[in-house]
Amino acid sequence: MAYVLRHIPNNCRRVSILTRNKAAVQSLKNPHQQSGQEFIRCIYDSIQELQEKGTVTSVIWVPSESDEELLKVATKKAKEATREGATPERQFPRMLSTTFNIEKRKLKAERRLPENVGKYSKSIDSALPGEHTKRLLRRCRQVNVRADLNAKPSNTFSSDARAGKPIGRK
Repeated sequence: MAYVLRHIPNNCRRVSILTRNKAAVQSLKNPHQQSGQEFIRCIYDSIQELQEKGTVTSVIWVPSESDEELLKVATKKAKEATREGATPERQFPRMLSTTFNIEKRKLKAERRLPENVGKYSKSIDSALPGEHTKRLLRRCRQVNVRADLNAKPSNTFSSDARAGKPIGRK
């Protein structure tokens, strides 16, 4: 939509965009912070530029069951624009979250060892305790330390020995 809105001739005074994508129309009507917000911002900027020139724009959702000639022409033009070898006039920004996730996947693939390297080490690593086990052991140690601090000493060696009393149970 942003691409179409940027390339409308100056002599147009009324522009209607028909789309089958109901979500796109709803997000333009009521925008929220979402992963495609940058595209929505581009569309809003394009609409604002057209309004400053005196062009009235409207975005209309058309159900996919509708067999209008205009939708057939639009589908044909979209297929031509996306065919192999077609180049866009201007590159649009990709969604930030998508770009970030793609780069993360590339880095993970680069940091991975080849399959045949380190089989023995991997088998040992799988036998080591995981994070949940370490957490449980840490909690057990904390409970034991608290129990030791709260417990009465069972050996009264120092006080009994100094007093000359025999060591043992009372």
